[in-house]
Amino acid sequence: MEGSGLATMMSALPSLEVLSIDCGSALVGTCGITFTEMGEALRAHGALLKTLILNMEESLFLLDHDGVLAPMGPLRALTSLRLLSIPAVTLLGEEQDDDDSEGDRFEVPRFTEVLPFSLRTLNLVGGRAVDVDYEDFDEQLWGLMSDARFSELKTIKVNQRESFSRDAKQVGWDASESNKSWVVLKRV
Repeated sequence: MEGSGLATMMSALPSLEVLSIDCGSALVGTCGITFTEMGEALRAHGALLKTLILNMEESLFLLDHDGVLAPMGPLRALTSLRLLSIPAVTLLGEEQDDDDSEGDRFEVPRFTEVLPFSLRTLNLVGGRAVDVDYEDFDEQLWGLMSDARFSELKTIKVNQRESFSRDAKQVGWDASESNKSWVVLKRV
């Protein structure tokens, strides 16, 4: 599916509440949609979505026209969204370390800038979600947990190899369910 196909499908289903997209493995080929195109379709037609699940664990992603893996952009227009299960790279993009570039071609957004306030559960999943090295990933989560605008947010699960580096109890969260594969943060 390409960006225009996703937009067409969503416009034909204006009351769509659950959208789950599974991309095939790299053996099948490249995922036919960029994160930017996906974000545009979601912002235009996803206001009633309550659940959005993107399973892209083994996918190869299309780069945007300028050769970067840019993020999908803000999802604030998804005002009904309660559950978001998505690779972090779709929200944050992939930082560019290319010596030929004149710095990053986009600024890595903050979770607090792109996520809808209606969110109750955030699952950051998938192989690419944890392979991308974001310098301040835990600080991003901390900002989300301590931002009063996200009072509906009750659970954050992150598929990452390292434990959460901050004391979640300081902002009314609990990390006791975390294990070797998942950081699990729950509002108390």
